[in-house]
Amino acid sequence: MIGKASEIKFQHVYDRQTRFEEQMELWNLSNPNAEVIRVEFSTNYDHSDSATLVHALIIYKEANTHE
Repeated sequence: MIGKASEIKFQHVYDRQTRFEEQMELWNLSNPNAEVIRVEFSTNYDHSDSATLVHALIIYKEANTHE
């Protein structure tokens, strides 16, 4: 079992394609106890800004450090 619904957390991370990897790394460094369950990626093109945006929906729970 993955866990109780109350334990599951979500985070939406996004940025321009050129900076997206940096944003993911910052999230990872800021959440060292996260147990990532799944990551869903999507992209879209912003015509007004002429930029490709990359999105990630991170589904995770905090690792149990008391065991």
